[in-house]
Amino acid sequence: MSDFIIENSVLEKYVGTEADLVIPDGVTEIGVRAFQFCKSLKSVTVADGVKRIGRYAFFFCESLRSIILPEGVTDIGRETFSWCKGLQSVRFPNSVTSMGDGVLFHCSGLRNVTLSENIASIGKCSFAGSESLQSIMIPLGVKKIGGNVFYDCSALSCVDYNGTKAQWERIEKDELWKRGSVLKVVRCTDGDIFL
Repeated sequence: MSDFIIENSVLEKYVGTEADLVIPDGVTEIGVRAFQFCKSLKSVTVADGVKRIGRYAFFFCESLRSIILPEGVTDIGRETFSWCKGLQSVRFPNSVTSMGDGVLFHCSGLRNVTLSENIASIGKCSFAGSESLQSIMIPLGVKKIGGNVFYDCSALSCVDYNGTKAQWERIEKDELWKRGSVLKVVRCTDGDIFL
């Protein structure tokens, strides 16, 4: 019997206890809460055919250290990796065009994030509580930044932006976008903006 419950190419639930997993071929979507509270899970390699990862899919997988997302994933749901305290680094492939709010909420071990160049919006509380986060590059394509994005990111005093100061100023930012953060500088391609 498989530890994966798969219906119509959607991985609905994982019921095993393995530490290192490869999502099986043929899966096109990881369902809502599919791996929620999998305490033993340490690493996941997502199969090439997966296009969507549902909300809360890896919620509170506190031992998860590594997630490999392939090109082809386009949609990452709300709080997909929230409370994954062991996660240290995440790279969202450029195929990702949509990320829900709080995607990396309270990932206290998270140090580095690489966002997709094709993300248009950074949702509210996306990195809030990720107290070890030290670096992030905001892609040029971002048009909107939600509230409390860097709340309690106590190691992040500067963000990099892959555009000019004028382009940064044109981004629609929630009035609470930097609330609760220690951000002091946005490094743009043509100089710094002091906050």
